[in-house]
Amino acid sequence: MSDLKEHTIPSLPIRSCLVAVIASCFMSLLSAAQTEPAGPYDILDIWLRAEQLDQRCHILNYFEIQEIERGIVGATKQTPEGNATQSAIGLPNFDAELEKRVKMVDERRTDARLAVAERPCTDQDTDVVALRSSYVRQYLKALIASQQSRARQTDRAGRRRAGDQLFGFARSLYGANYETVGQSLISELQSEGFDADVAWNVLKNPINDGLWQIRLGEKAYAYQSRQDQPGYYRAVKTDGSEEVFPAQLTHRSNPKIIDSAGYSIEINQAEGVTDDGRFIIMVSKDSSEAGSQSLQAQLLVQEVSARHGWIGVTWRESTLKFDADVETGAGCPVDFCFTFPVEASEAVRVRRADEDGFYNYELVIAAPNAFPLETKMNEYGREAYYPPSLPNN
Repeated sequence: MSDLKEHTIPSLPIRSCLVAVIASCFMSLLSAAQTEPAGPYDILDIWLRAEQLDQRCHILNYFEIQEIERGIVGATKQTPEGNATQSAIGLPNFDAELEKRVKMVDERRTDARLAVAERPCTDQDTDVVALRSSYVRQYLKALIASQQSRARQTDRAGRRRAGDQLFGFARSLYGANYETVGQSLISELQSEGFDADVAWNVLKNPINDGLWQIRLGEKAYAYQSRQDQPGYYRAVKTDGSEEVFPAQLTHRSNPKIIDSAGYSIEINQAEGVTDDGRFIIMVSKDSSEAGSQSLQAQLLVQEVSARHGWIGVTWRESTLKFDADVETGAGCPVDFCFTFPVEASEAVRVRRADEDGFYNYELVIAAPNAFPLETKMNEYGREAYYPPSLPNN
C-alpha cells in the first residue's frame, strides 16, 4: 500500500479558514514584518506563495493542494476587488469588475512565484507551516469526534483506511504535544457537544482526496498541480523516470457509476484532455479488488440545438454516441482510463462554437451489461455532463 507523504498535514473541507480565523493564525508570522494587522492581500499572498512553492517543489499532499485552491478563492473574495465583484453580480459592470479581480490575482501570483523562486523545497517553509496551523486543529478535532461514528464504521474500507492515515498525519504535527492537544480537543467536544456522524461526513473531501493519492501511489504515480496551468494537474511517475502521463487533468470529483447489479455507486474520478486532443476519464475505486472489474464508458452529444431538448424521454434518441477505449494496465495511473475518439472532441468543439445553440451532454460509466443504454429515459434518470475544456475551445 502506498502511503501519503510523511510529515504532512491533511486539510479540511470546513471553511475553517475564514478571514478572521486566518488573520489570527497568521498574525505571528506577519508581525515580524509589519506592525499593522494582517490584511486581505497579506492573507491572499500567503496562499499564493504556498501554491507556487508546491508547484515548483511538489512537496504537499494532493488534499493540501485542494485546501490551498479553496483558500485562494476565499481570500480573493475578501479583497477590495473581490468585494467589488460580489457587489456587481447582476449589474452591467460585473464583467469589468471580474476582469480587475482576475488581473489582481494573476499579478500577485506572479509576484508569489518570484518570491519563492529561491526558497528551499521543504514543507517546513514558513508559509506552509502558517497555512497548516490555520486549519489542522479543527481538522484533528473532527477526526477525534468521528472515531466512534457509525457512519465511519459502516463506510467503505478504502475511505476508512484513508481516514486512519489522515488521522496519523494530524497527530504527527503535534509530536510529543499530541496528548496535551488531544485532551484539550476532547474537553472542547464534551463541552460543546457534537454529532459523530456529521463530523465524519464533514471530512468527505480530504478523505477522498487522500484515497485518490494513495491509489495513484499504488501504481507509482503522483498527482501534481501544474505551474503553467493553474487549476490543472498532471500524473507523474514516481519510479525515478518522472514520466508524465500525456494529459492535462482536472481535480478529483465524486460522480456515480452504475455497477453490474444496476446500482449507482460513488467513485473517485478526474477528467481531462490528452496531448493529442481526446477526452479522457480516469476512475479510481477504493481498491483494485473492490467493485466492478470491468467498466465501459459512453459519451452522448446532443446532435441538434434545442433549448428544451434535455427535457423528456426521447433525448438519447437524438444524440451522437461515442464509446471509449479502456486501459487498465500499468499505462493507466488509476483503475480505469477511458479515452474517447477525437471525433467526440470535435463534436463538442463544434457545438461550443455555436454561441446561439443549446446543447446537452451525458457521460455514462457502467458495467458492460448496462449497454446498450435504454433509449427511453426521462431527464430524472439522466445526469447532465460538462466535458472538459479543449485547447482553443
